[in-house]
Amino acid sequence: MKFLLLFACLLFSFTAPAQKVSNVDFDEIKRETTNPGSPYYFPKQLTRLQASDSTLQAKDYHYLYYGQVFQSGYNPESTGEASEAFTKAFAAKQYREALALGAKDLRAHPFNLRLTTEMIVCASQASGRRLAQRYANRYFGLLRALRSSGDGHSPATAFVVVAPDDEYTLLGYYNLDYSGQSRAGTTDIFTLKPVAEASAGGNQQHFEGKAIYFNVSQPLNFLGGLIQDK
Repeated sequence: MKFLLLFACLLFSFTAPAQKVSNVDFDEIKRETTNPGSPYYFPKQLTRLQASDSTLQAKDYHYLYYGQVFQSGYNPESTGEASEAFTKAFAAKQYREALALGAKDLRAHPFNLRLTTEMIVCASQASGRRLAQRYANRYFGLLRALRSSGDGHSPATAFVVVAPDDEYTLLGYYNLDYSGQSRAGTTDIFTLKPVAEASAGGNQQHFEGKAIYFNVSQPLNFLGGLIQDK
């Protein structure tokens, strides 16, 4: 009985209106991305993203990244997936083949940040700088939306992710290594290794602290089957 009551309390906490989480106002995101008259109407914005529209601005990427949670195809478990065929071709450095396969995968999962970084490599090797820049624009636009969602230093100011895989993207961006991971409510907490112990190499962006915090309320809502009226 106590377990059932605890489980019910957890479910209740996930069904509460999203409102504002860190710097992300999900009520506004839903209102704008589901309104056909809004400049941030999701289907139109997604078409621009898939067409590599270079005029997309930071605010456009913000509504795109967080607006995906209100779409029927949203699934935080599949966001970071790539096909086995692409993975094999990329590992074998068959970049031209991987480029075609990855483009198909990105049409199915347009917010896959890990795949997007690999497509930058494929395009650089098999096509040229222009196509690589298109994928780079997508990657850094979405990453900027994620980074501006909070500062990652506390549960109240956690980075807001809509897929668990994006936590690792941000850890990689800051070149962070961790010694432990836990969850408190809707917050994932990574205990960070001291800089001297962290893996060498990679992007040298700066993040200072003993832990980094990610709000995962949206993936938890989805996995509980409790996001309504998307």
